Amino acid sequence: MYHFAAEPSAELRLSDDVLIANQTTQYLKCFQLEAVRFLHDRLSKQEFCIFNDESGLGKCASIVALLSGLGTSKKTLVVLQNDDHLLAGWQFHLGVLTDLSVCVLKDVNDSTESAHSVYLSKWSILRSIGDLSKLQFDYIIVDHRGYTLNNSFCSSMLLKQYEGKVNIVISSVDITV
Repeated sequence: MYHFAAEPSAELRLSDDVLIANQTTQYLKCFQLEAVRFLHDRLSKQEFCIFNDESGLGKCASIVALLSGLGTSKKTLVVLQNDDHLLAGWQFHLGVLTDLSVCVLKDVNDSTESAHSVYLSKWSILRSIGDLSKLQFDYIIVDHRGYTLNNSFCSSMLLKQYEGKVNIVISSVDITV
């Protein structure tokens, strides 16, 4: 069960055009806000990063907070393992912490040409699309947590498809092996 405890909090200004409202920051801990600052710094410099820490420290909430600050002008793809619980977690966090329009890609015929800000897709759906170069996103985030992608073969195949396009990889395990 998910639980957020709200505490009075100021908005977080990351740049002239990126502001995370206090409606979101009130649910984040200090270390999560620091993670949001770090991740924004990497994105603004167009640097790839791996966001890795212990399980249960709110990586998804930090990423979702960052997406809320980027707003509707950016189009983000979040690639998930083939796990319905992980997908439900992303939907929950995006629903609670943002007002962003979210689309879950469920089959090969789903369009990414709509006006959604965030697209969630399991790796199995993306694999069935074939030519992934037709999918245009400002940011691609790969959620490496969980069972299916915790092996080198699946991870390397996924990252190869998005070589040079992935901005953030989220992990709770050592993916450098």
